[in-house]
Amino acid sequence: MMKDIISFALFAVLATAGSCYDLRADIPDHLVPGTCPQVNEEELWELQKPRYFQLAGKWFQQAVTPNKFQPMERCVETQYNWDGEGFHMRSTGLRGTEVVATEGRVYPQPHGKPSLEITHQHAFPAPLLLLETDFLNYACMYSCLELGGGFKTDLAFVYSRQREMHPAYMRICESAYGKIGFDLGRLFKTSQGEDCSNATLVSA
Repeated sequence: MMKDIISFALFAVLATAGSCYDLRADIPDHLVPGTCPQVNEEELWELQKPRYFQLAGKWFQQAVTPNKFQPMERCVETQYNWDGEGFHMRSTGLRGTEVVATEGRVYPQPHGKPSLEITHQHAFPAPLLLLETDFLNYACMYSCLELGGGFKTDLAFVYSRQREMHPAYMRICESAYGKIGFDLGRLFKTSQGEDCSNATLVSA
């Protein structure tokens, strides 16, 4: 995974420098042209801050933007443990038939910036927005980071409190992503089939 981080950093340097190197063949799927969407982060944070701690507990991933920083392919669930300021998170899932687990943290961004920051063992620290959530049933998460050379890396994550998400909640997330111009064609379903219940016991 360190190789991925080094490759990402090298890409950013080359892009910023305007190198004549042909980057197109080496651009990871999670890197796309453009800039991050304009979101009123301060308004969003003020609405969510009083209930922020309610993000704690278990969530089942329903959809995600494919990326090299999540090694799990299916049966992905994440446990958020509140520590009074932020969350320690542990995700588990299957890669093939292998159970894989990763850990990270979600905390308010430093210096009073009105959003969250996710720090994960398989990725660089990045901003995290809860575009839409009722904290009880669904959470539509989004992370975007601008790079040099006119590229950005942005990821969407859809979570549900239940292994099977109600279609109405998925439509809420799709609407939230649509409002910021996110291409829903880059959002792929995370399988939560019958074989998942035995695969994720390590997160209990």
